[in-house]
Amino acid sequence: MDYLQSLILTVNKSHLGLGELIAMEQIAIKARKMMLSVSPSGCGKSRATDWVKASTPNQLTQGRLSTAQLGSLADALTNFSSCLFIDDLAQSGSDYARNMTVTTLAELCYSGEAHSVMAKSEYDIFGFKGSIIANIQPVLLRNLVTEADWDASVKDKTIRYYHLRRPTKPNLKVPEFTIGWGKNFDDIAEPRKIPKSLVTLGRCEWSSTRVVQHVTDLLKAVAALNSHFTVTLSDQKLLETLLRPLAIESLVLAKLEFESDRQLDNNALAILTEYYSYGGEFTLSQIADDYSLSETRARAILSMYSDLWVDVGTGLYRPSIAMEQKMNELGVLYVQTNRKHTNKNKHK
Repeated sequence: MDYLQSLILTVNKSHLGLGELIAMEQIAIKARKMMLSVSPSGCGKSRATDWVKASTPNQLTQGRLSTAQLGSLADALTNFSSCLFIDDLAQSGSDYARNMTVTTLAELCYSGEAHSVMAKSEYDIFGFKGSIIANIQPVLLRNLVTEADWDASVKDKTIRYYHLRRPTKPNLKVPEFTIGWGKNFDDIAEPRKIPKSLVTLGRCEWSSTRVVQHVTDLLKAVAALNSHFTVTLSDQKLLETLLRPLAIESLVLAKLEFESDRQLDNNALAILTEYYSYGGEFTLSQIADDYSLSETRARAILSMYSDLWVDVGTGLYRPSIAMEQKMNELGVLYVQTNRKHTNKNKHK
């Protein structure tokens, strides 16, 4: 069994759902990418990141980071070739400061350089050949996507990995698996052909000018971690499985006009988190409890999505037929099922 497949299976036995997140963090690190781990609090993203960084040689960790603080890290980040971990972008000051930080980091990871001539914050960082893993909650990502720099700098230069699974039986122990790093990324041969299915998934987040570059690097990273000198069919299939959460962005991020800002629907992400956490369906009491709302308020919010999420009886919610079809097309349907819908959603 290949390394990454063994990692995912082993971790998921004790920490269901974290195996894929940990694997993607390793892939992003090996591919020298910036990855934003997106999920509500309590989904285990910090636990996953803590475990990966503990096994990452020469890593650098920042609890909080701003563009001004980058000046003090300029020497450490120049010619840096490991991973910069940011535990929680919520601690990076105001919305403006946070957005500027993410934009600067995205450019640093993509181009290898970052410069500032601001008063009290002059720095030059160059030769950066590392990666960046940062945890971010959906409410903060919502502010980020409205910025002009989103399309110009952030969208095409980061991986947004939607980890929407809250553990129903939290396990505070460390997963029993030894993290390995396989082969050198630069020793892996370029894949001869990029599968169309991977390009389609990549296009959910990146433009056509960037998707081939990112997918190529991610394929090489999977092969390197699996100790393959060339990308194999199993590497391709595994990456396709792992990249499916990228398609979630198509369900929650909208641009209503050609010249308008993008909008991230936090409620849609919250509902999807319940859907994935509880196995393809959830109850009114579960979502109300998880988000500290009254059931009356939770039902009112859900009613705004009645064409997508329906009460099939006694407060049990499932996706409508139309929603299931959309999720199936994107490859993010939790379970394929032949269950019958009630009269409440036959017209959907």
